[in-house]
Amino acid sequence: MGEISQNKKLENYYRIFEQIYENPVISIYDISQNTSLARNTVTKYLKEMYAQGIMHGPYLRMNPAVTYKEYVYLMNFTDPLCIFEELKRFPHVVDHAVTFGDWNTLVVTDNYLDFSELKGFENVVKQGVRYCSYTPKPEYVNWNESFKKIYERINRFTPVRTEYK
Repeated sequence: MGEISQNKKLENYYRIFEQIYENPVISIYDISQNTSLARNTVTKYLKEMYAQGIMHGPYLRMNPAVTYKEYVYLMNFTDPLCIFEELKRFPHVVDHAVTFGDWNTLVVTDNYLDFSELKGFENVVKQGVRYCSYTPKPEYVNWNESFKKIYERINRFTPVRTEYK
């Protein structure tokens, strides 16, 4: 049996991913049929994808319910790492993360909370009830295509100072 190239393997990974993205409960048999890959190959590639962190699962999609709501907070703190550790002890915090950009802390709770009294609180960028979660489908692009797109964007880039509200 011959060796398969790394690029071909990545293409097959993506084809498998596409099937799971479209139908998260699809069977290995159906993936095999839709991709023209052997069932053993699909199983092997899925194990490799999970082991290498290429794919994570299972994926849970949540629609809001009348009896249960989650709240999302995008905030800034002077010391987000310190707040991250403190939030681990909050009983109503479902998830939280340190981020970069216009806000440095993301928090998801199962009750409405006021974080303004916490040490180092600066401001709330956005907050509200979490609605449907959606993850956009990524496209398969090899390294050469990716760098080509990056260089095109760099060449077209014109620095402009934009004032944020």
